[in-house]
Amino acid sequence: QFEMVKNWFLGCMGFVYLVAFASIYIQSPGLYGKSGLLPVSAFVHNILHLDQAFLWRARPPEIGVDSWMDIICLAGMLLSTLAAAGWGYIPLFAGCWACYTTLFLAGQTFLSFQWDILLLEVGGLTLLVAPLCPLTGRGPPAGSAALALHWCLFKLMFLSGVVKVQAGCPTWMGLTALHYHYATQCIPTPWAWHAHQLPNFVQKFSVASTFAIQVPVSLLLLTPWRAGRTFAAALLSILMGAIMLTGNYAFFNLLSLALCLSAWLPLPATH
Repeated sequence: QFEMVKNWFLGCMGFVYLVAFASIYIQSPGLYGKSGLLPVSAFVHNILHLDQAFLWRARPPEIGVDSWMDIICLAGMLLSTLAAAGWGYIPLFAGCWACYTTLFLAGQTFLSFQWDILLLEVGGLTLLVAPLCPLTGRGPPAGSAALALHWCLFKLMFLSGVVKVQAGCPTWMGLTALHYHYATQCIPTPWAWHAHQLPNFVQKFSVASTFAIQVPVSLLLLTPWRAGRTFAAALLSILMGAIMLTGNYAFFNLLSLALCLSAWLPLPATH
């Protein structure tokens, strides 16, 4: 069972990487091309001194910066496709992480969102879960790797709830946030219109449920009892699924769902 969950998690991470790379590749001409909003050719010299920018320094002089960015995207798409197809080994995920880090460094405003940083964080932890090669692919990951993923999921969800309380926003505290959310979010889906029409008591109950799932229920992710962790992960998955149905947040919800799978991985015996 643990082997199956591990494989699902690695396959989902490969798919998340694929969505991320494909999204950048499709939008790259308009965002980072010579006539784009933030031309990467005018910015890349600012990051060449960074250790993580080794792929930018490796660019052959005869290949333009824009073309090199496309090549990195295509390489990431190839590696992530293989990982999603079941070849989720450390070299492939290391390549995905290196490619996305390279894009992130040059992405400026358009790659500075919560989900971009989260992908690099979870992508780094994925290297602790993935096997090195097919010969070492059997068995669950080390318990310390599972514990790190559980902590990452807890941190993401718990702080997402706490920040709503700390903000002191009257719409959150008055349970009316969803009266405005569906109509004012960046990219609503067709389902958002229907959700916006729900009765007042349903909207308030949904906000209260969000608070309950993100704050007290998230604490179960840190317990040594597998039933408690999986119960919390199941509720968080439902919440992420509902958000994904009503709004487009790139790969954020897919990444969160993949992270929820980690709740089924075994913890260290000393936990």
